[in-house]
Amino acid sequence: MKDAPQPITESFSNLTSIIEATPDAIAVVNEKGQIVYWNNAAIKIFGFSREEIIGKSLSTIIPDEMADFHFDIIHKILDESNPDFKSTTVEVYLKRKNNTAFPADLTVSSWKEGDNIYLFGVMRDITSRKKLEQDN
Repeated sequence: MKDAPQPITESFSNLTSIIEATPDAIAVVNEKGQIVYWNNAAIKIFGFSREEIIGKSLSTIIPDEMADFHFDIIHKILDESNPDFKSTTVEVYLKRKNNTAFPADLTVSSWKEGDNIYLFGVMRDITSRKKLEQDN
């Protein structure tokens, strides 16, 4: 049986009204790779309700062929010997509930609270932008 994900801390909870107001998908992942927070925009963009996604592996929203790339980014962010790589924005592909992949700008950063490490990901669907780029 999987360990239950740690709940989001009170200090993070104070920011939820701001996080819920953004049109970008936001997810928080613990050091075990479990999704522990999922905002309303993430529900809309990915199609997973909070009940469906909380506690699931981050790999749930990563296309199989992109897994190595995603996890390489995560390891670089978590590498304490590289303090300059604590936050980064990259263009990636992510996966919706219906298994369709879509291009996204992904900004990831991390923070440590007590013994827990969290990754904070902001994801923006850039399908329209990519289509415009292809058309020009």
